[in-house]
Amino acid sequence: MVQIVVFEDPLVSQLNPITLGRAAYSVQCGSICLGDWLLKQNVPLSGQVRPYLDAWQQAEFPPLANAPTETGDRLLINARVVPSESTFGTIQQLIGSRRPGLIFQGESLAVACLPRNTPPLANPYDPNEMAAFLQHPEIRTLPVFEEPVRLLGNPSDLIREHLNGFTKSLESRIREEDLHEVRDGVFAASNSEIAEWVDLDTQQGPIVLSAGAAVKPFACLRGPTYLGAFSRVNEHAVLRPGVSVGTMSKVGGEIEASVIEAFSNKQHNGYLGHSYLGRWVNLGAGTATSNLKNTYGNVRIESNGRRIDTGMQFMGCVVGDYTKTAVNTSVFTGKLLGCCSMVYGFVTTNVPSFVNYARSFGEITELPAEVVTQTQKRAFQRRGIEQLDWHKQLIQDMYHIAADGRQLADRPVSL
Repeated sequence: MVQIVVFEDPLVSQLNPITLGRAAYSVQCGSICLGDWLLKQNVPLSGQVRPYLDAWQQAEFPPLANAPTETGDRLLINARVVPSESTFGTIQQLIGSRRPGLIFQGESLAVACLPRNTPPLANPYDPNEMAAFLQHPEIRTLPVFEEPVRLLGNPSDLIREHLNGFTKSLESRIREEDLHEVRDGVFAASNSEIAEWVDLDTQQGPIVLSAGAAVKPFACLRGPTYLGAFSRVNEHAVLRPGVSVGTMSKVGGEIEASVIEAFSNKQHNGYLGHSYLGRWVNLGAGTATSNLKNTYGNVRIESNGRRIDTGMQFMGCVVGDYTKTAVNTSVFTGKLLGCCSMVYGFVTTNVPSFVNYARSFGEITELPAEVVTQTQKRAFQRRGIEQLDWHKQLIQDMYHIAADGRQLADRPVSL
């Protein structure tokens, strides 16, 4: 039986802040993530992640914490592959055919189907190790397949790919999960809740509610929309097409074409458009994002020292895990907000991780890991989750790994 090995490659850091504290295979796109899809496959699994994420992987995706086999057939999958129905179809075909070969996007290895006794891929996130693996005689002589497998290359790719594949992902959920069509185009688990006086429009795509999801009175939802398990849509909320809400997240105000990961809150009035919120994010009342330039031109982002034309006219913000905004925070178009930061006022630049960002008030100061850890504990307690040692250690690791970013910003923080 073939073993699937999902690996993080040297370019995984280009997805920061999204992947600073989590493996790339855990990122939601179109309501699904690669990791969840892998867990449904009836084959041995292994995950090769950056070393500081080993404990995270053991806790969050334990079947992937196994070491890869060195002798059997292996299917290597880059953790940055776009989790879409098209990608999954290609992978299943490779599993079925077991044809040895490689799939690239540009110079990055996306998928490799390896016969038994080929060399292992050790430390794939190390560029030297990856280069040596690809130059090994038994690897470089394998055929290259021209298959449509795309990789996430920067944070804006996630928004584009989410919108491109959202409807097909929801249609897959409708086929495979125990859902009931409670209204035309509205599919809900048996223990979900839709209050009276809710406006549901499925002309552009389905609306899907997982177990325990709730929509409160006077909300307005426009499909395609996904509500994860035990998520909540507040009274008078407006969810325009393309919104995916993660497990136990709570949303209100106006949201459009956005991914909201698990345990995050955007409960109050304010606009969120074409954006990504990581896990345990909280947007204060009145927080609003811009997703369109006054010139109507393509949005450009600053990411990993590069200025990138996203090719998109609509692009809001990307917010890393555990970051929080104060009331009436305004985020300009195409800004990246790092992990574990507190954000105030007008956000006119990218925000590093682990800072108190109040640039419009003249202050950007470092936020100690100990403060973030204590805040995390309080947030966990509100959801009935125990803070464990690995949670605290991960915060410390993230703090040190992101240190250079705090001092390389256009205005270095005060330590």
